[in-house]
Amino acid sequence: QSGIYDRFLEAYTAATEALVIGDPNDEGTDIGPFEHRQYDALAELVKALCRQYPSITTQRIAGHSDIAPGRKTDPGIGFDWGMLSSLLA
Repeated sequence: QSGIYDRFLEAYTAATEALVIGDPNDEGTDIGPFEHRQYDALAELVKALCRQYPSITTQRIAGHSDIAPGRKTDPGIGFDWGMLSSLLA
């Protein structure tokens, strides 16, 4: 079963990374702005990860676009890092 999982994860990751996040009015956009409930869920996940793994701090949270600029674009310009930061405070 691990082979199935690995193939699924690879396909899912590739499909997700191909999505274009941006203005929902732009024809090339696949995903529009983030909703507040998404920020709430992400903040809870980050907090849980920080509790489970103390070496991870909220200051170390970054997007793919920060780690691999030019190659990765998520979470994109529509992501409100300030909102996430305030929810993690």
